[in-house]
Amino acid sequence: VRVAEAGDGYMQCMITREIADNSNYDLGELFGRAMENTVEKYPPVLGDLTDMMLHLSTDRETDPRSEDFALPEEEGMLVLTTEDGANGATALFYPEVQERIGMILGKNYYVIPSSTHEVMIAPQHPDLDPAYLQEVLRNGNRSVVAPEEVLSNNVLMYNTKMRDLTEIRVQERAGEERGER
Repeated sequence: VRVAEAGDGYMQCMITREIADNSNYDLGELFGRAMENTVEKYPPVLGDLTDMMLHLSTDRETDPRSEDFALPEEEGMLVLTTEDGANGATALFYPEVQERIGMILGKNYYVIPSSTHEVMIAPQHPDLDPAYLQEVLRNGNRSVVAPEEVLSNNVLMYNTKMRDLTEIRVQERAGEERGER
């Protein structure tokens, strides 16, 4: 629950199960309202990786839920985050966002959980190896991403026909397997 806002940030309080129980909150209603408020306050943004990294503004609509949304001209890696970028990876779990991205791309896609602030979206392509994506993700998590901002070392895939997001199990290299034992 957001308690107060200021020009340089905000204060918030976590509603624990104990607080909810003691206050007789309906957890389903509380979650539903939290989701509605989050989506409204922090709309999703989907854009080209290069444009987002360089903070280039475009004339294109960036909310993937919009009927006016259009993909960049060149097919490539996309970034999904929120308008303010803070905890932007949550946008992947907004209602209908996964399905909408699948409709926009017209194919299955990989989700690379690059940090708590964004996820990268890569359209499935025969030349794109999920093992390579996972290796890049793991290397980035070890060398670039702050430990508290790491979401996962595993790549996900969204299947448009099944409307299902699943973790991809990639065979570990023999040396890594021995090192983890």
